[in-house]
Amino acid sequence: MQLSSCPKPCKKYDLLSRYSRFAPTLTRSLGGGVFVRPVLLLSLSVIVGVSLAFIGAPWYALVPVVLVLSVLRVSHSPGHVILASALIIVGFLRGSVVSTPSVVPGPLSTVVQAVNSPIFTESGYYRGKVRDVASSEEFLMYWSEPWAAGLRLEVQGEVVIPIPPLNPGELDYAAYLDRQGIQGLFFVRTARPVARFRASLIESLRGFLRANLDDLPDASKGLALAAMLGDRSGLSTSVQENWRKSGASHILAVSGMHISIAAGAVYSLARRFTGFRTSWVVAGLSALLYTSLVGSSASAWRAALAFILLAVAKIALREAEPLNILGLVAALMLLLSPQALEDAGFLLSFAATLGLVWISPSLKSILPGHAYLRSLLSATLAAQAATLPVVLSLFGTWPFYGLLSNLLLVPASTLLVGSSLLAGMLGRVPGIRVVVYAVFSGVAWFFSSVVGWIASLPIASVNLVAMPVILIVAYYALLAFFPRVIKGYDRLGAVVTLCFMIMTAMLPSLIQSRDIELTFLSIGNADACHVRIGRQHYLIDVGTQEAAERIIVPYLRSQGVNALAGVFISHGHDDHVGGLPTLEQEFGIKWVFAGPGVELGERYTSLADSMHFAIGPTTLTAWQAQGSDLDLNNQSVVLLLQHGRFSALFTGDIGHVAEQALLPTITPVNVLKVAHHGSGLSSSSRWVQATYPRIAIISVGPNSYDHPSAVVTKALTDIGCQVLRTDETGAVRVVTKGNRYEVLTYAKGRWQRVRTYALSATNPGSKVKSSAPHLPFSWGRGMVCAAGCAAS
Repeated sequence: MQLSSCPKPCKKYDLLSRYSRFAPTLTRSLGGGVFVRPVLLLSLSVIVGVSLAFIGAPWYALVPVVLVLSVLRVSHSPGHVILASALIIVGFLRGSVVSTPSVVPGPLSTVVQAVNSPIFTESGYYRGKVRDVASSEEFLMYWSEPWAAGLRLEVQGEVVIPIPPLNPGELDYAAYLDRQGIQGLFFVRTARPVARFRASLIESLRGFLRANLDDLPDASKGLALAAMLGDRSGLSTSVQENWRKSGASHILAVSGMHISIAAGAVYSLARRFTGFRTSWVVAGLSALLYTSLVGSSASAWRAALAFILLAVAKIALREAEPLNILGLVAALMLLLSPQALEDAGFLLSFAATLGLVWISPSLKSILPGHAYLRSLLSATLAAQAATLPVVLSLFGTWPFYGLLSNLLLVPASTLLVGSSLLAGMLGRVPGIRVVVYAVFSGVAWFFSSVVGWIASLPIASVNLVAMPVILIVAYYALLAFFPRVIKGYDRLGAVVTLCFMIMTAMLPSLIQSRDIELTFLSIGNADACHVRIGRQHYLIDVGTQEAAERIIVPYLRSQGVNALAGVFISHGHDDHVGGLPTLEQEFGIKWVFAGPGVELGERYTSLADSMHFAIGPTTLTAWQAQGSDLDLNNQSVVLLLQHGRFSALFTGDIGHVAEQALLPTITPVNVLKVAHHGSGLSSSSRWVQATYPRIAIISVGPNSYDHPSAVVTKALTDIGCQVLRTDETGAVRVVTKGNRYEVLTYAKGRWQRVRTYALSATNPGSKVKSSAPHLPFSWGRGMVCAAGCAAS
């Protein structure tokens, strides 16, 4: 919406005219050229300081930063340089402040007040924010019954603090809650209302908007709430996945477009009754009100604060410089909450806006065609280019048809947001309700159809490896010089620069280490190991369906996996095979080699004793205890992986009976995946002595079975073996070249080296020799199978 400047002359009854003398002073620094942007310089100083603290840089890292700032003479004013240096230190100190959790997990009996009305979740419980009356701490409460905003409840239940992510690609739910001021999850067993208070104005308005949508169908209501308030809880998981794959999910994140529509409409209405400056004040207040209704969305607050600064500039009759506003808003938000650097909405919102401000005008100047199409195409390309490193770092996936979906949906997104706002405000007005519902339903049908169609196209999304810091710096350096390249070299320079940017983004995915990687994922009381051999990816066991959806799929995306060459299932228990349908749907699997108890289907082959597989220089050998009276655990297929002198043994859930039967076959190995989550019914002392591992990995989570058994862990440590539990260390990665291997664990959001082992001819495991023949037929690229591998 185009917001007009002050008419000449401004109307005399503008209430703020007499008080607006301060505005030019406040906004004088919002304009200017490259070297006279003090606000941008000082804002960047704060951002640099907070970022250094965020990445854990030591305090003395500030010295070279300040020296570089002085040497480069980023400003003609020495005072600006001194102030910028001081603000870097201020930002570093602010980012170094770490809040200590004051809530202790465990049983809790207290009185809480409902901050908002709950929503019904797919888990079958109602979820909403409550505040402890005694401590003022906020929790996300789960209860089987609904409650109303403003209600006080006497509750008894269990407080749970989400643990940090234990696997790459996994959502850091604890940090997500912390950014919203929520101390933990409160699972309530019993609750009794004790008092009723009037809900806050914000919650009352939010409830009013929600209630006006009640008569819409569930699917349309969920989309209306997402488009109006950014609340996607009403959208099913599959619908949200379609929006992600199509590359259009940003439309459902409240941002500049939403604020412009809402506050712009208020401004236009206010101009009919009051003066220019007062109208801008009313519009700024409406932007604050709308953002408060949305909640803690970083993209919404970025847009609202930018709109308010724009309003200040308009009141002062000055043109605001977009980069100054963007930098100032980022600095303010980071000073208030340094944790915003971890927030996907914050990073994506600022990156996209930076692309629109810095890149889009230059792109538009070299694109052919109609002015509107050039504007739309340049804005879409600029936003996608600016957000690419952020998207890959956060999600590990890139929507292949993102440009197409944005060209189709962005022009109509104003209709989606506008019609949802009208439905929320007028959905209970007789006569008008039918019209606004019909309009929104038509718009919702269009968006849902386009999103569903694009998400169903082949290769809807491409998974790529996240870029390391040095490549991210190189990428944004190219992006920063892009306008100057276009100005100097026109279209040829733009094409060359874009090619370099694309190569920079894809380089980590194209260059794969020749080392073999085994990653034992931390998925609770279930098993899943990702095996990377060159550019081929395999899984040995696939965990439960929940683990596949919540952990394994995001992990594989973060590793740039787009297809699985093969999956090996030890046996048919759910904690080993339950995630298979999800993985097949998400990635496609070339071949599935299934142990006993797994229902065979197309592309499935029975995994049986004495099978041998050769994948380049790596071999896999299958062993299985024989006997008709064995239970399913003891029928598990044991897999031996060998690469050069290195060997690793995967044992499924075998017990003492199967171990006894396999003892004549087993020789020492380097890495042992301990059977059955460390159960005392497995891993006998004779088995431990026979395998004699240097590293033992136990895949385990909270349980009532006392896993892992103290007897098992003692037997392993007695032979000098290092025991790694995935519930304590997170995912465990073993990297080998065949003549040595390195062990890493995933803790605090990054891989940390545990130890490196050198291998020689006398090392345990070196006596195991492969008998896998290289036959002339191949299953998957490079996989050769022998000894009874007949397709079922």
